[in-house]
Amino acid sequence: MDLAQASAAYRGELLAHCYRMLGSLHDAEDLVQETMLRDWRFAGGYDESRGSIRTNSALQRAHARLAAASPSADGAGLVQPSDDTSRDLLDRYMAAFTRMDVEALKGTLREDALLQMPPFPEWFLGRDAIGEFMATGFARGGSFRFAQTRANGQPALGVYRRRNGDAHRFLQVQVLTMTETGIAQIDAFHVSGLYAQFGLPAVLED
Repeated sequence: MDLAQASAAYRGELLAHCYRMLGSLHDAEDLVQETMLRDWRFAGGYDESRGSIRTNSALQRAHARLAAASPSADGAGLVQPSDDTSRDLLDRYMAAFTRMDVEALKGTLREDALLQMPPFPEWFLGRDAIGEFMATGFARGGSFRFAQTRANGQPALGVYRRRNGDAHRFLQVQVLTMTETGIAQIDAFHVSGLYAQFGLPAVLED
């Protein structure tokens, strides 16, 4: 596999990571492009052990901007779940979302869970606040389906919504931060066309 193929394989995850931090698709694309250009310039002398250093350097300013602008859930107890726990949480979350069952959905969240929706400034902290927000969305009717993917090594979902008998059309990408005690954070990215960066379809066929 050449460098172009290797870079393309990670572009979607890197874009989601940058977008999650910056809240701007334009800025995120610029940062990904900068990182990839640096890889191309140094391709001849590439040292695998130092690859992450260049990426971390390129992302440093994004981390600083995120820390200054965003709320955060309590970091205590954010223990990486086992694969079985993560799978169970994801299955329960998707099932609750599909049924539009607010109480079941809240049951998958930590008490101090955080919902953010970049590029919008609104955020909701705590499972009850998230549940109230979700209830307003579910009240609009329709139905939901999902396409599973990954973003920055984390479980992610392409969310599709159908209204008035239409097809299930792309709505958002949700990146989920899983812990042993529930979902700690949901980053729901509302950007038209973002599905393409993850290799997802614009419409899910029934």
